[in-house]
Amino acid sequence: MMNTAFRNIGFFLLATSAYASAPDAPIGSDVSDAVVKVAVLPTYPARAMKRGTDGDITVAFTISKYGRAIDPEVVSESAPGVFDDTVLDALNYWAFEPARPLYCGTVEQRATQAFRFRHQDERPVQILPTVIEGQATLPRPHRKVDSVAALRIEGAANRSVSQVVKPTGLVPVRRVEPAYPDKALSRRREGMVALSFLIEKDGSVSEVEVVDAERASLFKAAAMRAMRQWRFEPYLRDGVPAERTGCHEFVFHVDEYLRKQKNQKNREENVLTFGKPD
Repeated sequence: MMNTAFRNIGFFLLATSAYASAPDAPIGSDVSDAVVKVAVLPTYPARAMKRGTDGDITVAFTISKYGRAIDPEVVSESAPGVFDDTVLDALNYWAFEPARPLYCGTVEQRATQAFRFRHQDERPVQILPTVIEGQATLPRPHRKVDSVAALRIEGAANRSVSQVVKPTGLVPVRRVEPAYPDKALSRRREGMVALSFLIEKDGSVSEVEVVDAERASLFKAAAMRAMRQWRFEPYLRDGVPAERTGCHEFVFHVDEYLRKQKNQKNREENVLTFGKPD
């Protein structure tokens, strides 16, 4: 069951925004570093606390394209074997906003994280700065979360809302929103799908590919089917129609979908009522 705090996020269903890559710059030419979204403190091992065992431990890992810490490996520790399990368990609950190329998708990045255990300190367990691709930031401890997916869906929705307010580059002349898959709707499953695509010289869409997703198995087919039906104003380079790459995110949110369906039904009923002859 998705955490209520995330289910009540107020954003537009299938919140969508299309944005273009710079016509002369390849996707991935500029990347924003990953950011820690949820940092979970390890538990001080009871035996180590009882024995007064202190220690420092550093773990290296990969921040995946989906915002998880994967392939963790202890690279240094002052008390071998004492704090490994608790640290590795805590990292399972960490969540990141993954690194994003300037225009589309997400990429993996390498990171290291150090922890300090001091049994007599006011804060026995301390999180030291996270080093991501050589850049250090200090994450703030956070409770464990029920769903990392929910965090990513929220982030996608926030990005889409901001980009709808300030669209850049692409001018869609025909939008088609995905149908909410019945299986996902009946189970109240939510998700997001980011797609890259090519805008042909006539404004049609081709070469649609998934570059990021949450619950892709449920939503990618609907998202790709809708994206292929979009049309854009042709891009002109020196007055001549040219191809252009773009990226687009669809966010699937159950409550907003149901609200939108209800509003649509009310509009249709109002039209029928207004159109009735006397």
